[in-house]
Amino acid sequence: MSNTYLHKLKQVGLSIRDHPRVAISATQVSGEIKKEFRKLDALAKTAVTTKVKDAMVDVAGPVLEAVKAKTPVYHKDIKRYLKSGRLAAVYEPGNLRKSMKIFKGELNTTNAPAIFVGPETERDVGRELEDDGWYAFFITRGTSKMEPNNFINRAQREQTPYIKKTIGKAAANAVEKEIKKGL
Repeated sequence: MSNTYLHKLKQVGLSIRDHPRVAISATQVSGEIKKEFRKLDALAKTAVTTKVKDAMVDVAGPVLEAVKAKTPVYHKDIKRYLKSGRLAAVYEPGNLRKSMKIFKGELNTTNAPAIFVGPETERDVGRELEDDGWYAFFITRGTSKMEPNNFINRAQREQTPYIKKTIGKAAANAVEKEIKKGL
């Protein structure tokens, strides 16, 4: 601003702060911007979380199919016995594959939403199941008579690029949409 302009302001009893183009201080602007960014951040987090949850559910179907495809099928019945020695249940070939399900939940450490794919067991649901995958643990970890076959981890490794791409794209789209809404 020219000195003449400042001189005219002083003559009418005003200062530079009274001029409409410079009346807002940088601190006020900074505070307002921060406030708007906090609002946008909260909205974006909510939108992104919702979109990521939706994308996780969408991704779970193909991951479930990949796990089922990798699940080994034993050629004869598997028998489970009680401690007393009495026969508790007989599982037919393909039972473990049929027991694979999608579970919604949260990660224990962060409470972040999570989707799990794996065998459903009677212990999970508290009732008898036609397709109980209780023995998946023994297949994936192995026993004294059987080498481990971690088919679930192999399916997960194969699906990881697809999972990251799909969820990443959903998160990016949600953020972009929220930014456009806020502008």
